[in-house]
Amino acid sequence: MHQLVAQCAPLDTNSVYCNLLQASHFGATSVGAWRDGTTGPQLVGSITAYRLPAKPDTLFVWQVAVHPSARGLGLGKQLIEQLLLAQPLGSVHHLQTTITLGNKASWALFTGFAQRIQAPTSSGVLFDQQAHFGNQAPSEHLLAIGPIDARMLASSQQGNAEDAHAHARTRAMPTTPPG
Repeated sequence: MHQLVAQCAPLDTNSVYCNLLQASHFGATSVGAWRDGTTGPQLVGSITAYRLPAKPDTLFVWQVAVHPSARGLGLGKQLIEQLLLAQPLGSVHHLQTTITLGNKASWALFTGFAQRIQAPTSSGVLFDQQAHFGNQAPSEHLLAIGPIDARMLASSQQGNAEDAHAHARTRAMPTTPPG
């Protein structure tokens, strides 16, 4: 996971230790996507998330990483849907994440996902560039999605399965790691 995140600028790389804690402590609220590589399975996508302690029906997405060779295939949305569908039925009603204004790909991913499942969104500054980061990092905006209707999520998953089937006929996922 650490190697994947390092290849996905502008994501914070965190430490290997942090990634190990995420994978072990929050394994039930994290997912990954793999493909066959020349040296064995290669992680090409991951989402690390956790439930908010004070709001257990809210899943906070810490980080989404999609390898550059796997971008543009809808993998991020599929991973979000898989993550939500892997939770006990009806236990997650809201999804939150933080995004900097300059991270257009993340805004497109999460707002596109919300539109697909017809869930409302709201956003605002959570951590301010000046007050929290001393102008060393851009402000982090909290994007809240929900309430999430489980029926719309299931319907979206069906649509993704159909999209994936059509996609497989036109453009397959690379089977070898990038050079």
